[in-house]
Amino acid sequence: MSVLIRHKMKFICTILVALAMTAALGLSGTPVASQEPQATPAPGSAWTVRCQEQDKGHCEIFQRLVVQETGKRMAEFAIGFPEDKKTARGVMILPLGILLTDGVQMQIDDQQPFKFKVRFCTNDGCFAYLNLNDAVLGMLQKGNKATIRFKSMQGQEIDLPISLSGFTKALQEIG
Repeated sequence: MSVLIRHKMKFICTILVALAMTAALGLSGTPVASQEPQATPAPGSAWTVRCQEQDKGHCEIFQRLVVQETGKRMAEFAIGFPEDKKTARGVMILPLGILLTDGVQMQIDDQQPFKFKVRFCTNDGCFAYLNLNDAVLGMLQKGNKATIRFKSMQGQEIDLPISLSGFTKALQEIG
């Protein structure tokens, strides 16, 4: 690979990280819940059901937080039941530029927060996987909101609110 191409790739990656950090730090706007254009949530629900086109039996529920002014994704939380597992699995997609060493916390209402680790990052964001046992699913079903907490590269604590409105009904659709 030529030196020029490597420099261009470094420049593009730097710009992507800067844009992601701008979104993560809320400098360009406020996060709000959003859904995919092809998926419509039930009235009064913050959660949407989506299924794979080729396998309608494999579905998950999700909530996406976007920067209100730009419409760009800041974070996404999806929950499904993998065929090979009996417990639910959550996937959290967080913005690039987060401090990985401290991990991520999720707190449901005023319950004790629990930690989980980010497994990897790509250009699409940083991915964390959570096995959600019956106790955690029960807290999510009874709760009003979850808060996802992580730190930026600069050490600034960031809290992202996840509404639990409509969670139980959406979960029942796929479970």
